[in-house]
Amino acid sequence: MKMLAQHGALCGDKITDALELGYVDGAIFSPRDISVRKLEEQLNKLAEVKPESERLVDPQFYASGLVDDDSSRLGFLAGDDYPYFEMRRLAQLETEAQIQEDLTNTLQFQQRLNISTAIAPNIVIRRSLSSAESVIAKNFIRNTAASWANFNDVRPIFATLSISVEALMDLDEFLSFVNDLTVITPRPHGFYLLVSLSKVEDARYALMDPRVISRVMFLVHALSINGYEVVVGYSDLLSPLYGAVGARAGASGWWSNTRVFSLERFEPEKHSSSRPIPRYLSLPLWNRIKFGELAQLVTLGHPVLNQIESDRYFDSSQGFAPITNGETFQGWSALKELTKYLVADNDLQGNLTRISAQIKTAQNFYRTINVRLDPKSSSEHLEPMLQSLPQFATLAEEDFPG
Repeated sequence: MKMLAQHGALCGDKITDALELGYVDGAIFSPRDISVRKLEEQLNKLAEVKPESERLVDPQFYASGLVDDDSSRLGFLAGDDYPYFEMRRLAQLETEAQIQEDLTNTLQFQQRLNISTAIAPNIVIRRSLSSAESVIAKNFIRNTAASWANFNDVRPIFATLSISVEALMDLDEFLSFVNDLTVITPRPHGFYLLVSLSKVEDARYALMDPRVISRVMFLVHALSINGYEVVVGYSDLLSPLYGAVGARAGASGWWSNTRVFSLERFEPEKHSSSRPIPRYLSLPLWNRIKFGELAQLVTLGHPVLNQIESDRYFDSSQGFAPITNGETFQGWSALKELTKYLVADNDLQGNLTRISAQIKTAQNFYRTINVRLDPKSSSEHLEPMLQSLPQFATLAEEDFPG
């Protein structure tokens, strides 16, 4: 499984440096946060550093419903940089002609970029998989391959598939929707999959729900066994679970809103936020902990360090405060190491066995810690992850090794 950088604001040279160091295998760029000129420069740099790197651009068409709100945070999307991006209401997208026009304009823009794979536009299915939004989303997917074929471009084309946590809750609707996807023709090469939250701050209880995790795993698995490649955006700590069932790549960024997906990042700013406290991604805990907690745990003799090269970004002589870009590099490196250890190609049973064992090991490790941790540093995410494994196995009609 490959790990990609989920691009966001204040990128600088983070992605290029991380690619050179081997911490990521490429990037998914966010037009909201970069001008076209800079985007072209970044894509060319990545291709120069590593020609085989994954270079994708999320068109972020799903934010087009917010264009008429002057206070929306659309960044470069709202200017003249991205000519395909215009206001769209759902009623407009109920016509196939409008969908084809938006596909053509978006893919024509991407076709001239130094990308490795093109990503088609789509909307977010926010309410129900049997809604008008679902019909529109499937129409975008049905027209993706044919629209890309018009450009005679040999590079792969991925359809965007963005589903809210709420829309995943009805199991019968979900299974019917997955069945519809597997018989779509003509077929795109793959899918860029996003799981949408109402709010970024909901991630701890909404995204870490065994029903959500297991159904996303099943969706990835169903698409994979039907010959599609799947890249899961904003997958972060759940990347190994999706890789275990067939995802080609996962992705994570350096801000909280580039580690989970929500349309909230495009909506008007509701309040000012302070800069987050740096965190260290501990593989033994399968979680990020504050650098102050890291220092305390190490001092008490708890083996929370990963013992890999990227630990150098959290220097013990400096109280484990990360150096510049250290938190980002360490996080990417740790995620890549975790997926490398847990995920093997074409080994579903082995992957589930290793992940189950790793989660239980992390739970047992947490039980040995007698330090009061920040809620985000706690073990509460581990049990839902563990519960999702047999739930996935039931959906996929696979044996769960336990």
